[in-house]
Amino acid sequence: MKRFILILAAFSFLALGLPAQEQSIDLADFLSLVEENSLDLTAAETDRLLAEAQERLAKSAIYPMIGGQAGYTRNFIEITQEMMGMEIPMNTDNEFSFGVSVEQAIFDMKAFRGVEASREYLKLTGSAYEATRQAIMTAAKKLFYQSLLLQKVLEVRESSQANAYDTFQETRAKFENGIASKMDVLRAEVNWKVTIPETTQAAKNLDVALNNLKNMAGIAPEETIQLSGSLMEYPELPPKLPLQEILSSRPDYEALLNQRQLQEINVAAKRAEFYPSLSANITYGWQAANNEFDLSDPTDSLSAG
Repeated sequence: MKRFILILAAFSFLALGLPAQEQSIDLADFLSLVEENSLDLTAAETDRLLAEAQERLAKSAIYPMIGGQAGYTRNFIEITQEMMGMEIPMNTDNEFSFGVSVEQAIFDMKAFRGVEASREYLKLTGSAYEATRQAIMTAAKKLFYQSLLLQKVLEVRESSQANAYDTFQETRAKFENGIASKMDVLRAEVNWKVTIPETTQAAKNLDVALNNLKNMAGIAPEETIQLSGSLMEYPELPPKLPLQEILSSRPDYEALLNQRQLQEINVAAKRAEFYPSLSANITYGWQAANNEFDLSDPTDSLSAG
């Protein structure tokens, strides 16, 4: 048992001493993480789900409404009334009842406008979601390539610093051998030390960009990532299109049109409150009352309005 504990402690010590594994992320992986973990997209999706629920609620106002009722009453005290010198019972021991009614709206302008508004609001949330998604994906692409550029800048700065340091070492060796002057050594040292703060600033800029990138993609801050990609590859310019065709493919423009249409429907819905409404209903009722549990002689009724 003691040997097992020592082996486990040794493995734990080695595991703690290992550096964090670096994760390589390309543009496709990053965009997939952003679309999966973006809180803004989640909020937009929630708005769309709420719009779907509101549409179902608005439609329920024009669907038939069905109601049912069933009851049983047990009377423990007999109620009597004296008639012509006789005590006549006025109630029975058992009373049964059942009823069902159906009501259907025939004309209700307010409900009709509500359904129309809910449909337009659903379109609005769909356009808003797509506009939000495209905006977030565009911002994610910008951030990725900005971070990739800063990564390349850091590599260049580190290479320049290493070259300046090598030049300084070579110049100092030449000075010791009497080939270079003291001024050459000082100049090489200055050139090397000037690159140090530039490299430090480049590393700081990259850290800030990577932290923003992790936050946008939902990556843990302690994870180490390495961006993979090329700044030399870029898509071709799209062909020139007519303005109307461009606007028809933009979800943000579509959302503006949906919003205007929704406001017009809301005005019509306010006017619809002053319209009369018409509905039809039919009701069926069934009753039975006796001192036994005998349901063979009920009283039923059927009415419509």
